[in-house]
Amino acid sequence: MQRPTNNNSKDTSTLPEPDNREFIRKFIKKPFHNCTGEMLEKGAQAVVSLLATAAGPETLLAILNHHPITPANDYYVDLADKMKSQNCLDKLDILVAKCPDKLVESCAFNLHDLERWITTIPGQKDTVMQLITASDKHMQRILDIAVREDRLDKLSEICSAADLVKFNECLGRMQNTRAPNV
Repeated sequence: MQRPTNNNSKDTSTLPEPDNREFIRKFIKKPFHNCTGEMLEKGAQAVVSLLATAAGPETLLAILNHHPITPANDYYVDLADKMKSQNCLDKLDILVAKCPDKLVESCAFNLHDLERWITTIPGQKDTVMQLITASDKHMQRILDIAVREDRLDKLSEICSAADLVKFNECLGRMQNTRAPNV
């Protein structure tokens, strides 16, 4: 079904419905480098329209998490590149505001994901780091992998001094709970 048009605005009959999840799903799955200018414009408009609805942020997050193999972070970072190309990257900020825990759980699963996220969407870095450092669960997940891969130095590069203090405190708690009883 096409959106009705009126004589007072430009013709929007070729645009997807604001809640056209299938169009948005296809747009998200298609890599940024394979998108044409028209697809980027229509896709970004569809995402912005979806995010403007009450259930939009949850719906978009569900679409990002929908693929059984590809991690949500891959889609989120690629979507951010698409939105940036259409000068509407800031529209994704509503995901951080409306679905903070689910977004962090999905898109900052490990240190590599976190680094890609804050590099691609630097405007979200402070908020994301606040969300992560407010939760031992989130910090432990990132620390577990950083310790196993000997990448604590990378964590030091991307975190502020205050965030590092919180990560170090969490690491200390983790080491105390894993120490053998003597």
